[in-house]
Amino acid sequence: PLRPRLKFALPDSAQLLYGVRVAPAAQQPAPNAKQAGMNPALTDPVTRYAVDFMIRWTDVAFDLRPDGTHRGKIQRGLQAYDRDGKAVNWEDGAQEMNVKPDTWAAIQKSGIPAHMEIDLPNEEIYLNTGVYDWGSNKAGTLEIPLSPSHAATAQSAPPTPGVK
Repeated sequence: PLRPRLKFALPDSAQLLYGVRVAPAAQQPAPNAKQAGMNPALTDPVTRYAVDFMIRWTDVAFDLRPDGTHRGKIQRGLQAYDRDGKAVNWEDGAQEMNVKPDTWAAIQKSGIPAHMEIDLPNEEIYLNTGVYDWGSNKAGTLEIPLSPSHAATAQSAPPTPGVK
C-alpha cells in the first residue's frame, strides 16, 4: 500500500506525521559488500545513507492486549530517483510492534523510532520516504532532495501545538 505513494514528484501526504533524518552512514560498506536497497542493477560508486524516522505515536493504531502490551504494524519505505525521475534504488520493510508497558511510556514521550539504510549514487537524488499504518490505513510521505555533500532533516508537517 505504500509503494504507489512514493512515486516521483507526487505531493507529500500528511495523514501520518513523522520526522526523518537522512545522513551518510557513519561506516560506509567495504567494496563488494552487499548493497542496501533492492535495485540489483545499482553500480558503484555509491554512498550508504542512514535514514532515521521518529513517527508520531498518536497517528498509529495500536491494539491494547490483556497483558498490557500495545500491538501495531507499520510499513516503512524509501524510493530514490535521479533528477530525471528514474528510480535508482528502493527499500521497504514492515515493523511489527509488541510494546511492553514500560516501553509504551517512552514511546508516548518521544514517538516510534524506525531505522533504514539505502545505497545511493553520488549525484543529485530525490529520496521519497514514507510510513503506512496497517491498523488505520493512514500514510505519510515526504520527498527529500539530497546532494552528495549534504544530509537532511525534515518533518512531514509542522508540529501541531499541544499534540505530542
